[in-house]
Amino acid sequence: MNGIHGRAARGLLAAIASGALVASLVACATTAPGSTAANSTPDSTTDSTTASTPPTADTSDQVADVFEIPHAAGSVAVSGGAVWVLPHLDQVALRIDPDTGEVTELPLPGVGAEITASDTEVWASVSHPSTFAPIGLVRIDSTTSTVTHVVDGTTTFPHLIGDTVWALASDGVMHGYSRTDATEVATFETGVVGGGAAEAGGYLWPGNPSVGYRFDPADASMLDVTDLGLVSLAEAGGRIWGTPFSEAGGALSSYEPDGTDVRRADLPEGMLVYLDAVPIDDDRFWIVVAERGAAPHSQVAEFDAVTGEIGQVLTFPGKLENGIDSDGDCVWGPILRQPKVVRVCPTG
Repeated sequence: MNGIHGRAARGLLAAIASGALVASLVACATTAPGSTAANSTPDSTTDSTTASTPPTADTSDQVADVFEIPHAAGSVAVSGGAVWVLPHLDQVALRIDPDTGEVTELPLPGVGAEITASDTEVWASVSHPSTFAPIGLVRIDSTTSTVTHVVDGTTTFPHLIGDTVWALASDGVMHGYSRTDATEVATFETGVVGGGAAEAGGYLWPGNPSVGYRFDPADASMLDVTDLGLVSLAEAGGRIWGTPFSEAGGALSSYEPDGTDVRRADLPEGMLVYLDAVPIDDDRFWIVVAERGAAPHSQVAEFDAVTGEIGQVLTFPGKLENGIDSDGDCVWGPILRQPKVVRVCPTG
């Protein structure tokens, strides 16, 4: 599935996901000069809904399969009928056969970080094994399990849009490469330095805690569309959804792709949302959460963008590393600092 699956220990996103608890963000979030606070919405309409109480976090309505791997788990992506894993401390990619559990190792020129995929290809950013500084991208043909191209540079957070893979370099330059032969086809100065980028609605959203910047690959244009910066972006119900940087993790917010009509959906009391959003269909997505009493990052909830309600909650046997994905029926999650990837499937 095409989605971005994250770098565990870099910059702004890592500060939120690290578990230093999302609530601490309220105390340290600041307002950018010349902008309003992220939870205020001038010149737009703000609606608020409260999600229904989710099912209890038992496991009677789900089935979990644990896949043992030879390295501590990292980000995962589903492609070519298999599940691909990027261990964050080793210079390999792992291919898991979901039917047999067989694991195949593929050497990489660096330590894997972010990963994204289509049905036939996997793109990953890789880092220096000692400093973890970004050193480039790799393309893997998931039908043949081979590394076909290596792109040197400091680009991270690859995204597949049309015939191009886009990635943001550490100097704020967005690079576009051909998905077939990895030749560079476009560059654009975003002005966003030191952050990553998310993809939603066919646009790229370079990370910023206070501003929603939107990059349009169709004409290489960059717009400041809203002063509500979001992380964990997903497109659902024709809107852009995410977690406001200034929130304590108890709500999701959304806006139209042009940044207007800001809305808020409060989660059930006691539920916090973390990083990682994975689409289910046009109106729903999975997002990593934790209910009161559950371990942080150990659950994945179904969110309906049309109704603003939480549906089924899947519980994993351990804290999740950044980088979940879905095969359409089940959710795959890497277990933090353990050589395990777990598939959890709803049965209801």
